[in-house]
Amino acid sequence: VRLAEDIDIVTASAVEIAAMTEAIGPLVQRLTHVLAQLAVHRKRKLSIRRTLHRSMGTGGVPFRLVTEPARPPRPEIVVLCDMSGSVAAFSRFTLDLLVALDSRLSRLRVFSFVDGLAEITTLVRDARADGRRIDPREAAERAIRLNGSSDYGWVLREFAAAHARQLSRRSVVLVVGDARTNYGDPAASALAEIADQAGQVYWLNPESRRYWNDGDSVIGQYAPWCGQVRECRTLRQIADFVQSLAAAGS
Repeated sequence: VRLAEDIDIVTASAVEIAAMTEAIGPLVQRLTHVLAQLAVHRKRKLSIRRTLHRSMGTGGVPFRLVTEPARPPRPEIVVLCDMSGSVAAFSRFTLDLLVALDSRLSRLRVFSFVDGLAEITTLVRDARADGRRIDPREAAERAIRLNGSSDYGWVLREFAAAHARQLSRRSVVLVVGDARTNYGDPAASALAEIADQAGQVYWLNPESRRYWNDGDSVIGQYAPWCGQVRECRTLRQIADFVQSLAAAGS
C-alpha cells in the first residue's frame, strides 16, 4: 500500500485523492508559516523609552539603541492555477489545498485560468465557510475565453496588465501549471513584469520533469523569472518544496 504522500496526484483515484486530502493539514500549517517568513518584514522601530532606560547605566549616553519587536508580516499569497484538462487531476487537489490555506491566511487571492483568467478568491472563501470541496468545473467556468485550450501567454499578459501593479514586495506568487502553451506566444516578458513587482514567484509543475521543454512545453522560458521551478506530482514533493523555502529563508 502506497503512503498518501507518495501517491501520484496526476493519476490518483478518487479514493487516493481522499486519502491525500486527509493528509494535507500539517502541510498547510507548515506552508503558511514558511510563506509568512518569506514576506518582507517591516523595519524595526527605535524605542525611545527603552533606549533612554538602558542608557541610565552609562550616565545617560545611549551607547546601545533598543528597537521595538518587528510586527509580524502580513503576506499576500497570490495563486494562479491552471484548470485545463491536461492538469485536471492536479487542479482538483490544488483546489482542496487552497480551501485549507484560506482558513489560515487572511490575504490569499486565487485565480483560475485556461485560455482566460478569472479570480475565484470568493469561491474559495465560500467553499471553506461551507465546509465543501470546489468542483473544478465551477472553478474553470469563467476561465475559458475561447476554446478551452491553455493559453499561458494571454493569461500572463492579462494578469500583468490588470493585477501586477497591485503586487508588492510582500506578495508571493505561486503559479501551478504545466507551462504548455499549445505553441502560442509564451509571453515570458509578462511573467518578468509580475516577478519585478512581487517579492517572490514560484512555479509548481505537475508534469514529470523528463517532459519539460518538450513539444509545446516552455517552462524553461519562465524559469529565469522564478525563485524556484519544481516538479510537484506527489504530496511529498510539495512538502519538499515547502521545506526548501524554509531552508532558503533561514
